[in-house]
Amino acid sequence: MVGHLHPWGEVMQDERLALTIKTLEQQIADMHRWWDAEGPAQGAEAMAKTLQGLVNIGEKLQAIQQELYQWKEELAQLRAQEKLYHTLFDESLTGEFISRPDGQIMACNQAFAHIFGFPSVEEARGYNLSLLYPDPQSWKDSLDLLQKVRRIEYREIELCRRDGQPVEVIEKKFGRFDDQGRLIEIGGYLFDITDRKLFEAQLCQSQKMEGIRRLSNHIAHKFNNFLVGIKGYSDLLLSNLESCDPRRQDVEEISKAAAQAVALTHQLLSFSRKTPSLQLQVIDLKSLVSNLCGKFRSFVGEGIELIFTFDQGGPSLIKANPAQIEMILTTLLINSVEASQAGGQIIIAVANVHLKGGSSCCCQRQNGGFPPALPQVMLSVADRGCGMDEETRSRIFEPFFTTKYKQGKERGFGLATVYRLVEQSNGRIFVSSRLGEGTVFKIIFPRIIEDNQDSVA
Repeated sequence: MVGHLHPWGEVMQDERLALTIKTLEQQIADMHRWWDAEGPAQGAEAMAKTLQGLVNIGEKLQAIQQELYQWKEELAQLRAQEKLYHTLFDESLTGEFISRPDGQIMACNQAFAHIFGFPSVEEARGYNLSLLYPDPQSWKDSLDLLQKVRRIEYREIELCRRDGQPVEVIEKKFGRFDDQGRLIEIGGYLFDITDRKLFEAQLCQSQKMEGIRRLSNHIAHKFNNFLVGIKGYSDLLLSNLESCDPRRQDVEEISKAAAQAVALTHQLLSFSRKTPSLQLQVIDLKSLVSNLCGKFRSFVGEGIELIFTFDQGGPSLIKANPAQIEMILTTLLINSVEASQAGGQIIIAVANVHLKGGSSCCCQRQNGGFPPALPQVMLSVADRGCGMDEETRSRIFEPFFTTKYKQGKERGFGLATVYRLVEQSNGRIFVSSRLGEGTVFKIIFPRIIEDNQDSVA
């Protein structure tokens, strides 16, 4: 608005000054002409008129000066308001934007660029907003809703970063319409809740696992009491039966089934108890995984390519138990191999990463930027196998849950154990999967920053 007032104000003042000066010149010229043509008497009268004109001109100049002063005061206030608006717009933690109806972004702030993975605001400008929606139909539905309600208040939706990664946001969007009701501009605020959703899911999973642990512990203790009697009496019967007794085979089957049930009960008890973890020590995860390359390649079948990748960001120091890490990797690799019966690649990667230390909805900026990221180490196992649907993915860490009944492989404790071991190492495990597209497990460990590398295992 200031940019429009400024030039028009200058034009207005210039025209009034030019008109005043032109009037003054005209009156002086008239005075000279009367003096030359009519003599001193008429010249004196003309001079009196000219002096009166000068007085009038002085009053006009004073009025112009007063208006100019007021105009400059208003201009300074408008510039201050404009600066404040830009500060609030640029420094806001919410992603703010203005776009055309076709989705082309005309203006946005740094938070918007950060949410969607743009390196700068300049690169985000000109990008099409519709490309940040999962599919064209989602963008069309959003426009139809905006056309209908004119203003969308606090709607949770899933959008996409520029690299295709999903991002959960709360959007507040409004449209500007012309006299015919046609949409001519879109504005909005986006609040990134991806981290909050992630932590909510993690908390829900943790609470569910805790409930399952308690229930498992109760059932296992009761079941174990029954098994003690079954196993004891079957062993007693066996001790009283001759080897040629036809009943001995039946009793041996009872004893064998009881022994298998006892082993399963011990597994269940091991999962349910909050047993102290093994001795944790500072280890270099890259070195540990690198040393396991040969062992892992030995049991990967033909047609499957096993790839190990390590970033160049220095050692990946974490506090964990090496045997537990090997068990975690072995279990995840077995699952990936079984999911990749048609062949393909399995990628095991270790990288030093920096993740935000909390939900983006509660973080605060420091020094005008976003919060510093926390050093982490990410261990990932990715395959291009059969993948999982959402229902299966949400239950894979539950004990006894398995999808391998048809294959005669009734496990069900592998991933539940992985979840427990990761938890004991102060880590977090996440899984993403789609049917027919494969599965990615990502485990995040706190990275240890040590000056003394001698203690590293």
